[in-house]
Amino acid sequence: MGIGVVILFWAVVGTIFAAIGMLILRSAANFLTRGVIKGRSAVVLAATVLPFACLAWGAAVFVLQWDINEKVFHRDPGIGDAWKCPLPNGYALLMIDLPDYGWVYNPRTQPMPDGVGEQEDAIFGVRTLQVANRYIALGVDNPSSRISVPTRRRLIPISCWTRAPERARASLASMNSEVRQLPLGSS
Repeated sequence: MGIGVVILFWAVVGTIFAAIGMLILRSAANFLTRGVIKGRSAVVLAATVLPFACLAWGAAVFVLQWDINEKVFHRDPGIGDAWKCPLPNGYALLMIDLPDYGWVYNPRTQPMPDGVGEQEDAIFGVRTLQVANRYIALGVDNPSSRISVPTRRRLIPISCWTRAPERARASLASMNSEVRQLPLGSS
């Protein structure tokens, strides 16, 4: 399912709820203004149009936040099959289908602009993430991702632990950790 199917689904659901709201508000307006002669039709018309105007306003707000997130913050709109978010120092987080597992990767080294290939600076199975200054603490569920990667730039220490998400609340100093050498951005 792509983002178009998700948008179509929510447009149909929104239209159904707006129609239900229209029936309720129109009935309420008719009942509450049954003895009024002047201005009754304007109140009933406003009650009829209000749910659809709210739906249009909500859609406009969504499109505006989508545009700002894509162009300014380089994030996805928050619906669809994939969620992506930039991290400090040039890294990014990508989750596909489920937000339970994700990739932490360097987008500058990926062969595809919107994808993640299995490279040395891409870590799969990230369940927990904490960013503190130039450090990224990861809770990884994939033991094969615990390798050291050579780099030509400064280093970013990454603390990794496997199958122990309860340690995510521990401080960076008290975690069972290793230093992974990953390229660091120019900050």
